[in-house]
Amino acid sequence: MPCFIISADGEKTALAAAPRDLDEACSALNSSGIEIVSGVDQYEGEPAQMIVDEEHARKKLPLNSSAIAIRDAAYAARGISSGDPIFGAALILTGPDRLR
Repeated sequence: MPCFIISADGEKTALAAAPRDLDEACSALNSSGIEIVSGVDQYEGEPAQMIVDEEHARKKLPLNSSAIAIRDAAYAARGISSGDPIFGAALILTGPDRLR
């Protein structure tokens, strides 16, 4: 699954086409701004990016335990940890679908 959205309830939804730029990534997350989650550079053995709504905490979106688990696994592989929550949907881009 090269690019998909993980909703707060853990459901993965494949995107028909990967976002080609920041504006399209914002549209995919229904957001006016995005944040690339640093340290998430692998997903299931492929180079990856995790992108979230930059105001996810302020918007009082639901906690996304699935996205947190992916982020924490990537961090653990690097020997780091984070207690930061992720709220709302998360966009995962893998391989050549990553934003540059």
